[in-house]
Amino acid sequence: MRHRREAIRDNVVVTIFLASQSLFYEILSGVWVRNGLQIKGQAMTYIQANFCNSMVDMDLFFLQICATQLPPNLFVSECIMMFGVEDWLGMTVLSTPEMEQDSMLEGLLTFLATLITSRINLGNDETTQCVIEISALLATGDKTHSQLLELMPERSGNAHTRNFERYLNELSIYRPPPVGSENLEQGLFMPVPAVWERHYDPLHVLLRAVHRRDFQNSLDRFGAYVKQVGKMPRSGNLWPPFRLPSSCGPAYSDPGAILGSRILHATILSIFYQAVHKHNVSEHLLALAVFLLEMAVCNAGAVGGEAATSRSTVGDSAATSKSLEEQS
Repeated sequence: MRHRREAIRDNVVVTIFLASQSLFYEILSGVWVRNGLQIKGQAMTYIQANFCNSMVDMDLFFLQICATQLPPNLFVSECIMMFGVEDWLGMTVLSTPEMEQDSMLEGLLTFLATLITSRINLGNDETTQCVIEISALLATGDKTHSQLLELMPERSGNAHTRNFERYLNELSIYRPPPVGSENLEQGLFMPVPAVWERHYDPLHVLLRAVHRRDFQNSLDRFGAYVKQVGKMPRSGNLWPPFRLPSSCGPAYSDPGAILGSRILHATILSIFYQAVHKHNVSEHLLALAVFLLEMAVCNAGAVGGEAATSRSTVGDSAATSKSLEEQS
């Protein structure tokens, strides 16, 4: 009886924190558009560099802990219910507009993928996190020194400031302002190839992107780099190069435990079925579903063997695309 009461209590607590995630993605989906720009400002503040360390990062950390303590099926079912996509997944008549349901389902998969892969508070040290943050900023566009420093998330002890200069020099190339310009301009920092090859994480860029266009800019820049170095044909588009998660710190449990949920597997199957037979599923939604399935397969294979290491899933797909192009 005591264990049952504790499970109910934990379920109530996780519902409260899931509600904040659901409301955040509802704002991005335009559900609260009639409330004016103020409601959008709340979502932007939630992930802004000055506040993300004590807001979205802490909420995500708490939900990661909940994901390791609650039964996987219970946690995933709560997520589906809070995001309100039961009708879409159940293939019944939609009670809300179709576009809104599509956007919320994409938000749900984004949240689950971020929950499983993020190591911000699950073992990343200050130097590792500094590299990830600088890489995410450089991926969205060439920036000045002051812009980069301003957009670095604030962390306790200001360790990000201490490491900033060192890793900025390693991860970027400085482009000086044009000679003879009449305007007072600053030079820009551009990402080195190592940023795209080893550090670029679309999910982390999305977690930090106050403006959604920043995420799309990073995808466009990554695609341009891949084509420039000859890793894929000039024609065609790439899916986001999602990265398999690194191992957690020794003091933490892996939130990837929810990948064994049969409800999650049924959710992915429903998305694939509707993509083939009924529904015009977006490319980004399909990419997220495939990525979650890939992590589930890797997680199941790592139970009795060595865990999968962090790498981009785009390498194999890019190589496959190139080989198919050569064969044709």
